[in-house]
Amino acid sequence: MGAAIIVIALLLKFIWFDMASVGHNGMAPTLIRGERVLINRRGEPTLGSIAVCQHPTEDGWVVGRVAATGGMTIDSYGSELRV
Repeated sequence: MGAAIIVIALLLKFIWFDMASVGHNGMAPTLIRGERVLINRRGEPTLGSIAVCQHPTEDGWVVGRVAATGGMTIDSYGSELRV
């Protein structure tokens, strides 16, 4: 029974879920540097939800909120974003 639970947990981890460590305080106070988050690999991003992706140039993860989804455009005005 214990072995079956371990196998199921490993399958869920490699197929459905993953873990990531927050590398910055950009999501504070919701998430702070060093906290770990559970990632649903099969989830679809929705407006306002938390999303995680590999950093394009460094080791680690980028954690942030979804500001727009398919078909929407984002314009940048200095430090302000408009959807």
